[in-house]
Amino acid sequence: MKTKHKALSLLIAVIIIMSAIAASKYLAGMKEPIRRRPGGQENLRAVSVTEVINSSVQSRIPISGRVQAVNYNEIYAEVSGILIRGDVLFKEGIAFSAGDVLLRIENSEARLTLAAAKSQFLNQITQILADIKIDYPDNFQNWENYLRSIDISRDLPELPKPVSEKERYFLAAGNIYTSFYNIRSQESRLRKYTVRAAFDGVITEANIHEGTLVRVGQKLGEYIDPSRYELEAGVSQAGIAFVSIGNRADMGSSDVEGRWKATVARISPQIDPGTQTVRVILNVAGEGLRDGMYLDGFILTDPMENSVRIPRELLLSGDRIWVSVNDSLRSLPVNIVKYAEKEVVVRGIPDGILRVNEVLTGVREGTALKIVRAEN
Repeated sequence: MKTKHKALSLLIAVIIIMSAIAASKYLAGMKEPIRRRPGGQENLRAVSVTEVINSSVQSRIPISGRVQAVNYNEIYAEVSGILIRGDVLFKEGIAFSAGDVLLRIENSEARLTLAAAKSQFLNQITQILADIKIDYPDNFQNWENYLRSIDISRDLPELPKPVSEKERYFLAAGNIYTSFYNIRSQESRLRKYTVRAAFDGVITEANIHEGTLVRVGQKLGEYIDPSRYELEAGVSQAGIAFVSIGNRADMGSSDVEGRWKATVARISPQIDPGTQTVRVILNVAGEGLRDGMYLDGFILTDPMENSVRIPRELLLSGDRIWVSVNDSLRSLPVNIVKYAEKEVVVRGIPDGILRVNEVLTGVREGTALKIVRAEN
């Protein structure tokens, strides 16, 4: 009985195994066979490339700075007195032409003191005229004409030149030269009671008003020429080698719409010890500029001939790049002309070579490539 049960179990197991084998063969026959790509194309690395064309490259050096008026005056009092009204009110925003009176300080005391000194000098000349006629007759007529030309309300004319050393000593002994230059000094001081505009401009700060007592050394205001501005910016030591006087710059503001053209006017010969940059001063012009405005932009450097600009991230070991030669990956040495923050300018890449446009990892020389061309 047991023998029959064993035989039956064995038969059932054999039937199950045979059925499983038959089912697997049937299912395998239903699958579509894998189609192999000819030539091993499934293993190629697809990369984007650009055909290199060398040209004249102008790099952009970023700069920023504050606009300042080229002609700028801080007005200080050189004499003391009461401020009186001039031809136009001294107020912020008022425009003046060159030579216009900005401020007047009451000067009656200084004017009368000068008139007294001139009268005394006139008396001195009158007293020595008789001696000159006797001792220096050749120069008498010049001194007589000089005496007649003196006008107390005007500046003294120049003294006649002595015809001999003896005459010069005679004039010095009579204190003629001392009196003359004392009066010239007073004349110069009297002119300081009237402050005139040195150039066409506008008042940007007024610290005093009519009737106020002015003290020596007191700041009275500020005056600028609103038609000419300059901007001072710092350029790195690496970038300054490519900047020359006359280079153009394009500037803008984050607060005001518009663009302004600038030109490099001066380059400092020193390096700022704090920032380790070189100061570059640019002339900037255009509508809408104001003193104190902050601008940023870039300088267009001198052209770098037979060069090409590439992203800095594509450099290998500092001075090589990946290129495609006959659909095969090759590294090519290059000559670095200029570094920038995100790009470099290089020489040494032949025209027509296909430069790889992306960063490749896990590749080596000779890797077969599937080329995807990009626009230059």
